[in-house]
Amino acid sequence: MEGLVVNIGYLETSVVPVFDGRPMYVYAQYSSIAGKALEEYLGKVLTQYGAYSIVEVGGFNNKLPKSFVTKKLCNHIIHNFIFASPVAPPKGLAISSESSETDSPLVCKELLSFYSQTLIASELDFAWELENSQAIRIRLPGWVREHILEVVFLGDPEVDKLGITELVLRSIKAVPVDLRRTMASNLLITGGLADIPNIRPRLLADISSALYEVPGWNTLAESAKLAEESTEDKQTDGTPLLSSGIVFLSSDRAWIGTSLACSAGFNSTKATLDNLCTFSFS
Repeated sequence: MEGLVVNIGYLETSVVPVFDGRPMYVYAQYSSIAGKALEEYLGKVLTQYGAYSIVEVGGFNNKLPKSFVTKKLCNHIIHNFIFASPVAPPKGLAISSESSETDSPLVCKELLSFYSQTLIASELDFAWELENSQAIRIRLPGWVREHILEVVFLGDPEVDKLGITELVLRSIKAVPVDLRRTMASNLLITGGLADIPNIRPRLLADISSALYEVPGWNTLAESAKLAEESTEDKQTDGTPLLSSGIVFLSSDRAWIGTSLACSAGFNSTKATLDNLCTFSFS
């Protein structure tokens, strides 16, 4: 029971090393770039680049006003229409870019040009009902669907808020040398955003790339991989049963694990400097 637990929550993202079933909080890393930050960032982008039309009239000629961009709308888009791009923006471009009207260096002319050149997502129109029950249709640009998660991966350098990739890198650097390979080769992604399509492979690719940039860490970068999440029951011929696979959603695992731990009533005795001599290691 060891590895690096990356929990992308709503208010906070945490990266906690676990060894021998115990979380090593002294090496943990935290950031406020999480679900709420993604909601707020998406809201700013929608008011600048989103469009809507009244169903009876047609034509997407109107920018989305702030009054239309609610938490409910942002959540609907995040959990239904976005995915993590397989192509990360060049690091130097993301850091050196000037801010745009969205107050983020992740939306600027240089990066918008990069997004358009590597884009695989199409723009999307979907029906939405406002709080006053008026029916509208909203147009979501393809680059928003594909690259809105960059704020989660890269963070916000203007306000010194770290993204997931940097959090993982710092946590691996912080643990003792003999545990670094163990942590890097067992990355468990949990939390409310962990089930967004392609977020795991993209994060793994970004982490491997970041590890390669550290002198002498090439071998460590090659060992980086996601923790095994499937529970496979095999038939007599060795093939897995159709019911095998991931049992719980990533967003539910923390709650299920806590519930099981509390129900089981696990107790343990900790060794401190004061009582170490009284322990028997035979």
